[in-house]
Amino acid sequence: MGKFDFQFELGTEGFSGRFYNIQSSIEQQFNDNLYVSFTMSQYNSDSWLEWDEGNIIDEFDFTEQGFEISVNYQITDNHEIRIKLESLIGKAKHLANYQVDSNGKAIQTNESGDFSFAENEFQLRYKYSFSKLTAFYLSYGFGGEFEDEIAKFGKRNLYKKRLNQKKHIISSRS
Repeated sequence: MGKFDFQFELGTEGFSGRFYNIQSSIEQQFNDNLYVSFTMSQYNSDSWLEWDEGNIIDEFDFTEQGFEISVNYQITDNHEIRIKLESLIGKAKHLANYQVDSNGKAIQTNESGDFSFAENEFQLRYKYSFSKLTAFYLSYGFGGEFEDEIAKFGKRNLYKKRLNQKKHIISSRS
């Protein structure tokens, strides 16, 4: 048994921008014991706002992409293992910086910088069910994030750089 899901949102946001959000997922139950899901998403905004302390608003052209892979394996009725990998990248081009005055008017001021980020997460989970309403979970996970103030990397290179960083961290711990 399988399932395909697609969601699309379109609208306006920020001072003068439009946004879209797309998400698609595929879920497949291969047999009574094995369930696999894969999800991809992309969000883009022409006027994404970040409100900081001191009533300062930064406006960005912002894009975020992500994917998630999850595999659940039911060993027996009481035992289950899940492996999950999730990755997310984002890139923002700075458009403007505003100071909000006491009358609520946004006055354009000096500029801030572009930025990009990448996050990866991994989880290995074991579940033991004592009964239908009681379970014990043992979970191992790690993840981290990478931020760059200059946003000079393409989306493909952000994924590649982050995954290579994770390999280096894992190999240096061994």
